[in-house]
This record gives sequence, C-alpha cells and structure tokens, in this order.
Amino acid sequence: MDIDKKETDIAWPFLFSYDNGVSSSFGIRPLFSSYKDNEKLINGWDFIWPLVYYKVERDEDVSKFKRFFQITPMIYYEKKRFLQDEKKRFISFPFVYQGKLTTNVDSDNSKTKSYFIYFPFIWYNNDMKLYFPLRWNGEKFFSFFPIIGSFKNMWERDKISFLFWPLYIKSDFKDHSTIHLPFPFLSYTYGEEKGSKIFPLFRYRYKGDDYFKSYFLWPLIHIQKTALGSSSPNYITMFFPFFWIFKQDTLHNLNIFPFYWRTDTPTYKSRGFLYPIFLMSENEKEKYKEIKLFRLYTKRWGESESKAHQFFPIIGRLEQKEKIQYYFLWPLFLHNVYTPEERILKTTLLAPFIYHKYSKWHKDNSEEKSTIIFPLYYSNWKSDGTRRKAILWPPLFYEKVDSFERNWYAFFGLYNQKSDDKGNKKIFVLHKLFRKVKKADGEKYIEFNPFVFHLKLGNKAKEFSLLGWLFSYRKADDKSYYRFLYIPYEFER
Repeated sequence: MDIDKKETDIAWPFLFSYDNGVSSSFGIRPLFSSYKDNEKLINGWDFIWPLVYYKVERDEDVSKFKRFFQITPMIYYEKKRFLQDEKKRFISFPFVYQGKLTTNVDSDNSKTKSYFIYFPFIWYNNDMKLYFPLRWNGEKFFSFFPIIGSFKNMWERDKISFLFWPLYIKSDFKDHSTIHLPFPFLSYTYGEEKGSKIFPLFRYRYKGDDYFKSYFLWPLIHIQKTALGSSSPNYITMFFPFFWIFKQDTLHNLNIFPFYWRTDTPTYKSRGFLYPIFLMSENEKEKYKEIKLFRLYTKRWGESESKAHQFFPIIGRLEQKEKIQYYFLWPLFLHNVYTPEERILKTTLLAPFIYHKYSKWHKDNSEEKSTIIFPLYYSNWKSDGTRRKAILWPPLFYEKVDSFERNWYAFFGLYNQKSDDKGNKKIFVLHKLFRKVKKADGEKYIEFNPFVFHLKLGNKAKEFSLLGWLFSYRKADDKSYYRFLYIPYEFER
C-alpha cells in the first residue's frame, strides 16, 4: 500500500503529481495525465481519457516492447517488437487499415510483409496474414473496387478476379473456375467441376462420379448427391422449409415440418414432435439424455459433465466442464462458478448495476473479492490484507481502473478507503477535500483541504496549520516552529 508516496496538489483537484518510488504520475485533470511504473516497465499519457491515450510497455530485454496510441473510436496505432520481429498496425476507422511485419530486423536478410486498405475501394496485401476487418491467410493481390482487381484466399476461394463488380466475376477454387455475368444471377462453371446457374430458377453442379448438386425455384427445391464414389454416399432431398431427407451410411435425418423430426446416428438419436413443442434426444458418446419443450424448458441428465435443467428465461442451471451457471430472469441475474485447474472463480451479476467476483488460486491459496454497485459503491479485498472501499464509482471498464482514478475520480469520489493488515489506513472524502491517514508506525495526520486545515501527529514530529500555512505550528527534535501571517519563528526548548 502506497502510504509513503509524495503528493502535490495545485488548484485542487486540477493540477496534481505523486511519486511512491515505484510509480509516479502528474497531470491536469481531466485534460492530461502522465504515468510511469518502474516495476512493470510501463509509461504512458492520457488526454481526456479514454478519448486519447498513449502507452508503452517494455521488457528487461530491450528487444521486446509494445507501443499503443488511440483516439477513440477513430484512430488506433500499435507497434510491437519481439526479438528480431517488428509489427506495426494503423487503423483510421472505418476507412483506413494498414499493417507491416518485418522479420530479422537487424540483419541483412530482413523480410517485410504489409497490407493496406482504404475501405471499400483499395485492397492491397503483400503476403501478410490479417484478421480484421477481413480474414486473409497471406497472399499477394491488389484491387481497386469495384473497377478491377483480385482477392486471394478469401470467401473460401483460391482467387476471385473482377471487372466492374458485379458485372464480371471469376472465382477459382482448387480444380475448377466459375464465371458470373453478372453476379449472382448468371454463372458458368468449368474444369473438373461443371455447372450452370440462372438465379433463382435453377442451378446444377456436378463432378464426375463425386457429386451432383441442384436447386429449382430457390430456396424451395434442393436435390444433392455427394460422395457418390465412396461406400457411404450422401443424399439430400428438400422442399424448404416443410420437408427434407438426409441419408448417409451413419446418419439418417427426416424432417416433416412442423410435425415430426428424426435424427439417427450410431451414437446420437433425437425425436421431435410439433416442432418446437417437443424434442427428445440421447447422446451415447457424451452419455446424456435431453428433453426440450418449446425450446424454453430443458432438462439434461446422465453421466456426462454437461447437464442442464432450465425453464428459459425464468430459471435455470447449466453445467459444463469447469463451469456451472445459475440464472433467474435471464439475463437479470447470473451466477457463474468456474473451476479450471489453476483457480476457482465465482461471479454474480444482477444486471446491469451489481457485480461481485471471488477468486481463489490453488498455487498459494490466495483469495480476492470485489463488489461493484454501479455507480455508487466499489470494494476490493485480498488475502494479503489489502482492502479498498469507495462510494461513487462510475467506471465500467474494470481493467482501466487506474486510468479512471488518475483522470476522473477527483470529480466523482465521495468516499475512498484503503487499508492493510500492517496497520496502514487512508480515508478520503470528496477525493482529497478531507483525508485521514494512519501509518503502521503510529504516525497519523488529518487534512481538511490543505489550504484550510492540516494536522499531523507523528512519532518524531507534530504539526498543525490553518489557511495554507498562514498560521502554523510544528514541533520536532525538541524545537518548535511557528508561522504567523506566513512569517516563521523558531524556538528551542
């Protein structure tokens, strides 16, 4: 607990600084703040947080670091270095997406991969994998959409080329290609697979003795035959949505909607009547049986780790491996119990205002409890003895508590208390308008705004002041010090 930190406030609560030897910060609330943590090797700057912030995370190994810059929600910049690999990413939402990956940065054999998107017009990729805003597996392509260009390894196709999209599109997939003139109404497929389409009247595709797929008057009539050359071919006949049959060597499915539903496999069987009124299933592999009524009432039982008994959304109990959930009037009340190998985690949510979390780590038997009654109350307890209580607690971003405290809590904090088992205790009212501090060595002080009233009782010194040291008294080392109208006087016993 940072009892011994140095604090400075000017024109409270706006200008501030503190330093406890490990971490430090200064700023002008709520416009700007800077912070540094020498233990975690983190430093950063906030500007009207959470609108703008910059953060640097370092490692003892200088070849490892992370840098983040964000202007919420428009701009995001990230730079990471891990040993000899350096990665950069820039987003100007929703239009610009840019990234670069350089391997073997400090050698002559460095290689660079990159991508650039100006949505939705320009798409460029140079062998780089991408997961947002689209998923790319890493190929070289360029597109000036919708005029001309190509995409590779996207939308389950090896390559898609286009000219004045959607007037002309050609897609390549494995051993066949399809031409659309225009998409999606007319198409022709050639190669190992052959077929044609006039949407929505009909479509057919076939590949030798492998499969035949067709529809008529989409989406009503579908006929498919697949895996024809194998020992267990598949057959699908459908008149959507009222009737379909799916037949395979190990799977049989029949649906006469909404009157009857049947599915059979060697390990799973289900029957449904007047869907969705009644559905019954048995899973021999997972070793459970299940009944559902109207998709609202569910009961699952057996030897499986997956069990359920619920009448959705009124009340329910759901059990899976390493997790049990209880709910009442879902999602108003949710209680979860997680039991992974490393710890026990229990969470309770009374949406949207009350949240409680309990954790216990098996490795050292340490525990932690926290409760939030949004936005009125927050408490935190740890088994190492540290405790925290606060009245008026608006943050919803639990992982950003430090940033909220640094930039905004001075304007919201009605009551704040920190303590530990060593005897240290701090109480703040209206952030720092009134505070009371007690240290483990017995020293304590009381302040009612340092410009109005200050009283400190320590083992080696005692002091008292009024109106920002206009009048003050201090006693230390058998000497007494006085101030009257800011004029100092000193007396020795």
